[in-house]
Amino acid sequence: MSSAPAQASSTENANNDSSQVTVDLDHPIAFGSALTIAQDSATDHQATVESFEFMIGNGIGHYIYDSDLSLSANESLALENLADQAPGGTPAITEITFEIPEQDSSPHARSTTPDKDLTESVAEDAEQEKEQDAGDVDLAKVRDAQIGTQEAAEAEAQAAADPNKPSTRAHPNVTWFQTKDNVKGKRQLIVMESWLNSSNAKKAPFWWGSETQLYQHNKKLSSKKVRPFCPADTDDRFWADARLKGASMTMVVNDGTGDSSLKKMETYIDKEHSSDECSKGAIGFGIGKPAAMPDMKFKNGKTTTHQTVYVDMRLKPGKNSWSHVSAATKYVQNNCNPQPAGTKCMGLGLNPARNWPASLGGPKSTDMLLLNANRNWRTPTHFSWDEYADKRPKALK
Repeated sequence: MSSAPAQASSTENANNDSSQVTVDLDHPIAFGSALTIAQDSATDHQATVESFEFMIGNGIGHYIYDSDLSLSANESLALENLADQAPGGTPAITEITFEIPEQDSSPHARSTTPDKDLTESVAEDAEQEKEQDAGDVDLAKVRDAQIGTQEAAEAEAQAAADPNKPSTRAHPNVTWFQTKDNVKGKRQLIVMESWLNSSNAKKAPFWWGSETQLYQHNKKLSSKKVRPFCPADTDDRFWADARLKGASMTMVVNDGTGDSSLKKMETYIDKEHSSDECSKGAIGFGIGKPAAMPDMKFKNGKTTTHQTVYVDMRLKPGKNSWSHVSAATKYVQNNCNPQPAGTKCMGLGLNPARNWPASLGGPKSTDMLLLNANRNWRTPTHFSWDEYADKRPKALK
C-alpha cells in the first residue's frame, strides 16, 4: 500500500493550550520504528506523542500512546491487544499525531500552520524505513466469529416492524454495544452500527462527522464540576480508564474494504473530553467523513444494508469493577480541515453557514440517544438500539 506524500497540518484543542500536528507518512512503516521516530522527534521539538493510525489486514486501527510507559512497553501493549483483535494482522503505521504547546495563549490565538521542523523530521526518518505490510487478516471474519453472520443480522431486522426511527436518516438505525470485563486482561468494548433501508451514511453533509460514545457514570463523583477541575484520580474511578492511554481500536467497514476508502473516512479514537463533568468517563470513536464510507448494498429480501461498521476497542481497566453506562451517537461539525479529522478538532465550533440541513431534521436531530442513563444499566452488558425491534427496554428510546 502506498499513501499520499508525507504532510501535516495543525489545530488547537478545546482548551487552547496545545496544537495537534498530524504527519501522514509517504508509506506505512513498522510500529516499533514509528514509536522510536515519534518519541525522538517529540523530544527534539518539545512535543508529545498523541496517537498512531495504522492499516491492519482489511481494516484500520488506532493506538493512543501511553506516556507513562516506555517505548517497548507501548509496543508490547499494542501488539498484545492486536494479536487478539486482528490475529494474523500487522499494524502498518500510516499516520502519527503529536501535540505541541501553543506559543500564544490568548483566547484568539490559533495555530494555522504545522510545525514544519517536526513534520520534516518525522517524514525524513520514516522515509528511510522499509514499507510494512498490513498482514493477512480478514476483520470481517473476526467480527462474524463474535457476533454471527451479517445474514443473521439482516434476517432479524427483516422479521420485525416498529415505528421507532432514528433522529435522522444519516444515523445508523441498528446499533449494538457489548462490554466485557476481562479479555486478555483488558476491558473490551464492541460496537456495531448498520445503515439499513432508508438510512445511509452518505446522507451526512461532508462538513459533518459522526461520533459514537459509551458513557461511564460514577455517581460518587460530582456532576456539577467539570474537567480539568476534578480530583486527580477521577479518570481511574470507572470500569475502564477514561484517559484512554494505551487504548487500541480496530475497525472493519462492510465486509472489508480498500485502505484508500478507509483513509478517506478519517477515523479516530475520541479522547477529548476536557469539558465533561467529573462523574462521566466517555469511551468513543469518530468518523470525520462518514459520507466517504463505501456502500455495501447487501440485499436479503426487502432489506438493504448500505453500510456496516464494526469496532473493537481494548482499554486499560479502571479501579472500579463496574460502571453504570449510557450511550449515544451524534453528528458534530468537522472543524479539522485541512488536517485529517481527530479528537482535538472535531466539534470545536458551529459555522451557521453549515448548519445541519432541514432535510435531515435540522439541528435538533444531530444527537440520538441509544441508552438512557436513568436505566442504570452497568457493565458488563449487551444492549442495542434497533429501529426494527418489536420489543425494546424502556430506556432505549
